[in-house]
Amino acid sequence: MPEVEFTSLELPGSGSTAESIVDYDTCLVVWKKCSHWFTVAKEHFQLDGFVTDHLDIVQDLSRSYKMLAYYDKDPSRKSKMYKRRLDLLAPVEEIISPAVYAMQSKQLAWELSEIHDALFDFKLNDALNESPTLDAARRKKLLNIALKSVFMLTRFVGRFHNEGDPADTPLNDVDEVEWFLMGQLSIARTHGKVATVLDREGMIEQIKTSLEKYIFIVAYCDKNNELCSGKFVQELEICREMVALLPQKLDQIASQGWAEPGLMDRV
Repeated sequence: MPEVEFTSLELPGSGSTAESIVDYDTCLVVWKKCSHWFTVAKEHFQLDGFVTDHLDIVQDLSRSYKMLAYYDKDPSRKSKMYKRRLDLLAPVEEIISPAVYAMQSKQLAWELSEIHDALFDFKLNDALNESPTLDAARRKKLLNIALKSVFMLTRFVGRFHNEGDPADTPLNDVDEVEWFLMGQLSIARTHGKVATVLDREGMIEQIKTSLEKYIFIVAYCDKNNELCSGKFVQELEICREMVALLPQKLDQIASQGWAEPGLMDRV
C-alpha cells in the first residue's frame, strides 16, 4: 500500500498516523480505530435522512472487515467477519430503492454476492480438511450458500433493466455493459462451482444451468454486437469455450456414472 498523508488536517495529539500494516496484529490496531469511528459516523448519519452517507459508511465498514480478514489465518474468525459484513449490508440492500439509488443498490448486491461466494470457499475448505468426501448435510449447506450468491447476482443483473424488460434487452448505457455481462458470467461460474460438490443428480442440474447462462451471454453479445464491441472480449471467448465444453462434461458424467462429491474437476 502507498503511504497516505493528510497534510492539510490539523490533528491534535498522537495517533494520527499508523504503522505499516504487515500482518494481522498491525492490521487489528488500525481496524479498531476504523471500526470505532465508522460506527460513530453510522450512528450519526442514520439511514432515515442521510441515505447516501449511511450507505457509504456501512460499505466502508464492511470493507474494513474484509481487509482484517485478509490478514487473519483463523478460518473460523474469517467466516465470522464475513458474516458480520452480511449483517451490515443485507438490511440496507433490502430496503433502499433501486430506482432512486441505482448505483448503490447494484454495488450492495454485487458485494453481497461476493461475500456469499467467499463463505462458500471457506466452508468447502473446512469440510475437505476434515474429509476428502462430503456428506449430504455438507453438500446441502454449501448449495444454500452458493444459491444465495446467485440470488444476489440475479438482483444485480436485474437492476440494469427496467422492470418487466426481457433479460436480453440492449442496455441504454454502454458503460454498464461489461458489469452486466460480468454479473451474468459470475452466475454461470457459481453454478459450475457448486456442481463440483453435489451428488450426481445435483451436479447435472447445476452444470445445465451454468451452460444455459453461458449460451445466454454468447447470444447477447452476438445479438448486440455493436453495443458489446471492444468489451468483454477475453471473457466472451471463455464463454464460447464453455458452451462447447459443458455438453461434453455432461456426456462424461452420464457415461461414467457416479463421481465422488468434492473430487470432480471444477468446470
